[in-house]
This record gives sequence, C-alpha cells and structure tokens, in this order.
Amino acid sequence: MKSRAMKIQKGFTLVEIAIVLGIISILIGAGFSTVGAYIDNANQSHTMGNLQVTKRAMLDYVLVNRHMPCPDTDNDGVENREASFECTASKGTVPFDDIGLGFDVTSDEYGNVFAYGININATSAAAIADPTDSASYFGNQSPPAFDLQTPPTRDNPIVAESYTVCKKEATACNSTASNVEVSAIPAVIVAFNENGGATSLAACNAESGKEGENCDNDLLLWKSVFNASNYDDQMVTISGYEIKQQVLDLLNNISLTVTDSDYAGYEVIIRRDVDSANDLNVGNGEDNSFYIDTDDDGLGGNLDANVQLKDGEDKLKLVGNIKAGGNADMGQDNDDLYVLGTILLRGQATLGDGDDISEIGGAVIGEIDAGKGNDIVVIKGDVTGTVLMNNDDDKLYLYGDLAGGVLDGGSGTNELYTTKSEADWNQMLTDYGGTVTDFDSINYNYVPNGSELVRP
Repeated sequence: MKSRAMKIQKGFTLVEIAIVLGIISILIGAGFSTVGAYIDNANQSHTMGNLQVTKRAMLDYVLVNRHMPCPDTDNDGVENREASFECTASKGTVPFDDIGLGFDVTSDEYGNVFAYGININATSAAAIADPTDSASYFGNQSPPAFDLQTPPTRDNPIVAESYTVCKKEATACNSTASNVEVSAIPAVIVAFNENGGATSLAACNAESGKEGENCDNDLLLWKSVFNASNYDDQMVTISGYEIKQQVLDLLNNISLTVTDSDYAGYEVIIRRDVDSANDLNVGNGEDNSFYIDTDDDGLGGNLDANVQLKDGEDKLKLVGNIKAGGNADMGQDNDDLYVLGTILLRGQATLGDGDDISEIGGAVIGEIDAGKGNDIVVIKGDVTGTVLMNNDDDKLYLYGDLAGGVLDGGSGTNELYTTKSEADWNQMLTDYGGTVTDFDSINYNYVPNGSELVRP
C-alpha cells in the first residue's frame, strides 16, 4: 500500500477577518479626517489672505479719496450712499468694485462676499461731517472730514458707536476689559465661511454661540478658535489710527518743501492752530523742532492744547499766542521756546528740566514755569501773570512793565535785567503793585543787544 501524506489547508477565521476589516476602516477614516482637516486649513488660510488684501485695498481707497467707503447694501459691488451724503446703512458687504477688487478676492471659499460693518453714526448726515464724531471717517464732502483729534485718540479712547472685538479665549463677549481684544473700531470686515450661508452682520442664518454673536446686529464680535462644526468665522479690523495714517501729512498740514528762510532749522512746519495734544507727534529721546505759523490768509499760529515734547533737545516757535488751556511743555533736556505773541490768561509755558531758553514777544498774562536748570527767559511785553524761574542759576530779562504780576527767582543764583532805571522800576512797583522775590541782583538800564539768548 502506498501511503499518501495529506495536505491540510487552513483559512482565516471570522474573528481574524473582522479584525482586519476594523483596522482598514480606521486607516481609511483617519485618512479622510486628515484630508478634511487639510482642506479646512487651506480654506481658512486662503480666506484670511483675501481679508488682508481687502483691508489693504480699503486703506488704499482712503489714500486716494481721503475717506472710507460706505457698505454695499444691494450686492452690486458699489457703496450705497444717500443724496445727503450719509451711508444708507452701517452694515452690508464690501463694495468690491469701488475699492478696485473683484468678487473672488473679496469673498470666502464658499462664495460669500465679505460682510462690512462701520460706525453706526455714519448713517447720519450731520455725524459724517463732524470731525468730533468717528463717523466722519466716512464723510465724502471736502474730505478728509476727520482730523487728528477725531476719536478714538489717547485722550478720547471711547467710541460707543464703533465695534468691539472680544478675545478668542474670553468666556463671554462684552465690554469688560479682560474680555476685549480691541475696541473703538470704525470698520470691520468679516468672512462667515461655510457655516454662514446667507448670514450677515445684521441677521443670523441658523447660527448660534460665538458665531451667533457675530451676526446679532450689535457692535460686538467674537474671535474664536477654528472648529469646523461650530466656528469658522474670520475677521479683520480697520482702526481710526490706520485710517489717519493714510493722510497724515495732510492732517498735519506739513509743508514738505521749505524755502522760507524763517523756517531754517525747523523740521516740521504747521501752518494753522495747534488745538490737539496729538498734533505734535514726538517720542522720548528725540530732538524735535516745530514751527507753528499762520496760513496764507494770516490765520492760525496759536497753541490751545497741552503739547508735550518729552525728552530730547527740542525747539518750538509759535507765531501766535499760547491761548487759554494751552501749555507748551518742553520736557527734559536743553530746549528753546519762542512765542512771538502773548501767553494769554490760563495759558502756560513749562520749560522743564535742562538749560532752557525762552523768548516771549508779547505779554505774559498766564504763566511761565522755567523748571530746573540754568534758564534764560526774555519777555518783551508786560507781565501781569506769573513767572517762576524755579531751581538753579537763572537769568530773566524784562523789557516791559511788571503790571501787577509776579516774578519769582526761586532757588539758586538768579539775575533780573530791566530796561528801566532804578527810580522808574520802583515807581512802577508802587503804581502797579507787582511782586519780585528771590532775585540776587536787579540790573537796571539794561540795553538789549541780541546776546540775551546765547547759552552760557
């Protein structure tokens, strides 16, 4: 008998097949999840790029037209503005045709044109023409309707009719400081993306939560972390400072080509009144020189704001007066202040620390405070106000009368020079009742010779 070895073939059990199928399912699912996340991230990145390009186009529009556009309310790519020049609505879409961009660049990856919201007062004809109202960024009559003092500013940071954006990590979206990323924003651009559909800044399309905050018709927006299932909004903001920056030279009224010999030695020429603390933009450690002159009609040249020149060796010349509420605060270091006019009542010159020089062409009805350092002050008019020379060794030259005012030499060795004889000086004090204290010497019959303003 022949014996034959038998081959036994063994297959997969049902359990093994189930395990293999499970592994394959997991791998396939993970692959689709990775692809989906990649697509989502790509869409978000591309949309943010479009938002940034749209913002830049808006600011370029301001550079050329000197005002921000109104929202588009009928989806034709053109702003909607009333015959009396106010915006038709404060919420709409980006006027892509006006800013020179096509539909595709001003839309998200799902075909939604970017939402565009602005200061709600821009729907008022009076507000957009009023530089004290943030709505004036959108005024198109004799633009720019806004100026350097238009809020928000450092001194006036609150603009209740503009947008506030809450932080991503905020637990609630409100005006509480800890929840706020940025406020007083006159213009916002928002992409609602896949979850948005027909959503606008004024109407939600079945959205809720943080996305619902962005379409509930108020002035609060909520940034959050992207999550495809419940948050995919994106946004950029345009601040008042960015808008002003586009026309800063115009707002400062600076002459960039100086040929007048009177302006020699001055870097910045402003031919108007300085009536805002923000008009003279300076930084610490800088040497600044400003000439405040009249315009072609002979108007301006006055100071009626508290301007601070900070550190550095600064020079300021005013053709006009320091008016009530005005203060030329020269800050630290060796500074020069020349006022061709008068320091009026409640006006002030503060020379600060350092060896300073000041010449007042008119009267001093307000106050001069020379501060620390070896200072030289020349006053060509009468003094009915107060002159405080304060610390260190100072020289004060008075060509006019002390008409009831106060001259206080302060500490240090201080010299007073007058063009009057001793007899006339004493008679003047008797007639007008002026007060002179803490001067070590009074030099009578002084003859001005042009050397008074030379530093020791």
